[in-house]
Amino acid sequence: MTILPPYQVPGAIAGSFPQLIMLQSDAAATISKLVENSGDFQDFLQVIMDQGAPSTDTGWARLVDIPSPNGEKNTYQRLQLSDKTVQGVPAFLASVLTPANNDPRLKDLVWTVQNGTVPGPQEGPSSIPNWTQTSLNPQSGVLFQSVGFSGDSNSFQLLLANDMACHLGVYVEFFQGGKQVTPKDWVSRLPASVTSAYETATRKYLGLLKPTTAVAGIPVASTGQSFDIPLPDNAEQIKLVFGGIGRGGWDACSDAAGLITSYILDISVPMILANAQQMPTQSWYDSLLSDQELLADILNAGDFLLNSSQVNSVSGALGCLSGQLAALFLSEELSALRQNINTRFGQETVENALPYLGWPAQTLKALLDSGEEPDGGALATTTAPLLARPPSFDMPLAPTSLIDLKVTIEADKTYGQWPLQTKQCEIDIEYAEGFTQKKSVDIDLMSLAQPIVVNFGSIINKAPVSISVSCFDSGGSVVATGEYKGVIDCSERLGSLIFSAQNMPVTIDESTAYKHYCKLAYSGGHYLWQSDISAPSAIKTDLDASSKLSGLVDITLQQANASVGYSWRASSLSVTDCSSGNTLSTAYFFQNVGTVLAEENLKVIDCGFALQPGLVYWNAQADQSVPDNSSFYLDPRSSQFALRPVDLHAGQPFDLTESTTAGRFLENGLTGLSIHPEGCAIACSWANSKLEIVQLSDSLTSDSNANRSQLLCGKGSERGLLNGPIGTAVTPSGFILVLEAAGRRLQAFDLNGNPTPLFSGSPYLPLQESDSACYLDLAVSPGGIIYVLSHTCDGSKVNDYYLDLYRPDGDFISRTAGVNGARIEVDSRGVVYTLNYEVIDGPAGRAEPSISKWIPTG
Repeated sequence: MTILPPYQVPGAIAGSFPQLIMLQSDAAATISKLVENSGDFQDFLQVIMDQGAPSTDTGWARLVDIPSPNGEKNTYQRLQLSDKTVQGVPAFLASVLTPANNDPRLKDLVWTVQNGTVPGPQEGPSSIPNWTQTSLNPQSGVLFQSVGFSGDSNSFQLLLANDMACHLGVYVEFFQGGKQVTPKDWVSRLPASVTSAYETATRKYLGLLKPTTAVAGIPVASTGQSFDIPLPDNAEQIKLVFGGIGRGGWDACSDAAGLITSYILDISVPMILANAQQMPTQSWYDSLLSDQELLADILNAGDFLLNSSQVNSVSGALGCLSGQLAALFLSEELSALRQNINTRFGQETVENALPYLGWPAQTLKALLDSGEEPDGGALATTTAPLLARPPSFDMPLAPTSLIDLKVTIEADKTYGQWPLQTKQCEIDIEYAEGFTQKKSVDIDLMSLAQPIVVNFGSIINKAPVSISVSCFDSGGSVVATGEYKGVIDCSERLGSLIFSAQNMPVTIDESTAYKHYCKLAYSGGHYLWQSDISAPSAIKTDLDASSKLSGLVDITLQQANASVGYSWRASSLSVTDCSSGNTLSTAYFFQNVGTVLAEENLKVIDCGFALQPGLVYWNAQADQSVPDNSSFYLDPRSSQFALRPVDLHAGQPFDLTESTTAGRFLENGLTGLSIHPEGCAIACSWANSKLEIVQLSDSLTSDSNANRSQLLCGKGSERGLLNGPIGTAVTPSGFILVLEAAGRRLQAFDLNGNPTPLFSGSPYLPLQESDSACYLDLAVSPGGIIYVLSHTCDGSKVNDYYLDLYRPDGDFISRTAGVNGARIEVDSRGVVYTLNYEVIDGPAGRAEPSISKWIPTG
């Protein structure tokens, strides 16, 4: 064995990390430069040098004998990185991975981006008896190129691709009446020689999904893999389960197959060839990935992951792999693979690389373990895409995943018929994050009192749906409109909806400007909205640490309960700390007032917080039903940053004694809190350039058992990275918009964190006058109009403040000067709420911000 000199060790360790193993020469040279120039290179090199050369009990690595397959002693040894070396790995690798993930030269080699599907018009053929869907969003690297159901054969057909350089195990589960069942007459697809422990009575193995992107720079076939799944007689629904490398809970049955195959074929084989300085042909490597006998051998070699007492977590699995990978390559199970490599690339090619084969598992485990540390180590893991996804994830499918929908639109009930001048009505349906279909119906005198009935085909079931009707006169002017919003949840393959026409909505166009209408005041011991009052004159420079009002955090709105909530910081007061009971001179507060009658939904707190809290509501409209888990306060009183429930009904106070939560964020000082209608909470971090998304629990639980957020993005200008995020908003179609103040743009993401090209083929929306603007906040109306608040210059005059409006596709609409707020929200009628720099004296003289309502005109 050749022992590397100390100065080569950091590069060798970085080159063993799964994401950075590279055979393509140009990319390898780029990575080598990134290693040499990394900020932590010298510190890590010093750690190596301080420990000395490897030996059996000292040094930067330990010399460990590799057991012989037959139990006899052999001459092979492996290098096990020392504990001190491993402790230095996360910081060092993060300093390499961060620029690597932001380097366009390494795209599709070190990193990939799976773009979310851009929604748009669909033909909508009938889904009965057969349907095919090609518009599913990627999920953790899996591309659903085609998913279909045949009513004739009662089976599903899938074409899947894997856009990450590792394998995934693919499984299927079956359900009847919401309960998991054992599939009737199922024929196992596990190779005959492989242990049955790779599946259970209810979770069945379908196969291994191989990469369709370059592995360590080795090109691979990009064609997807087909899977055919018959629906048993005793099941009405299936759930696909994908398992492999990731961060989260360990499920041996679904995760082991993908994990062991990835570490043998996608990590160890490239490492062996890198050690031998050999670049294989695509045809040779593709033959390995497609060799069913070899895949069976690999599953047999990895069966220790299924039943070892040491493997009860992803970290435990990686620990076992780091110690056993070298021995596996000497085992009988992998003898054919070993002989194949040695025959093609030279004798002892495999054996020469044995010392280093455990490093990829050790380095990935080091980053994974650092993510569990309370000091923010979790931030390091988001630099590795393999750790940004869970080890297993799923997708439900049913014959009713796509349905036909009969839509009946009744004339306005207050009038009893369509307006006399109606000549034609257009009906648009938008569903599942922005897919659309359109129908038109002619109206004559004989049909004025009749409802409009249209049929839409192949609508995505169990998804948000928005249906609108616009009726026109002969000159093209709108004379009636109607709208339905909800979720399709149909148990049959043909569903139906009925709704009525409604009054015309407010028009937003190039002539739209905003006018101050009313402002929240506190007078005579009561909160009230005053319309006979001037717009606020206070500006940002009036807000500093020495003023009574020293910080504005956020504003949030829920129309269904006529509530607007807001949070702020006030100075020069004496208030009780909500946590310790001590006295604070500067404190954070939040409260809620009614949007119609201010005190109808008034909720206040009589203490303050030392750290920044927050309020966030799902902005449900007045005619929508509101789920219980839709309004929260962010509790900063512990390191959990828990989302605790808020009951927005009148007469219900904020409950600061609540100890349960629907989910937790990972960082402090978050801004731009939003609630996604799919049951997620969203926030961003200016300090760390992170986007956090947490799936909210259906029922409240303890802080320790609550779902934790996914940390996404990171600092940079490439797709999927953020530069100074300060605000988030959710579009009606379910996309997440992030306002990047330093980047001077909006960036769009789907709910899986994929950057999504919503704006003329790009995920970015460059903002108006970006070179001289200071951006403050954004909001999105229920109609999809995007609102951006900013000020120019130093913001020293009221007219330096601007409210800009954009269409959903990013086209600029109009600008209003003088909207001098700090944060904004908007309702379905286009009314904008601003959290103002203006100070009002609340109860007991407490400094509070005023709130203004601005209405559209023009």
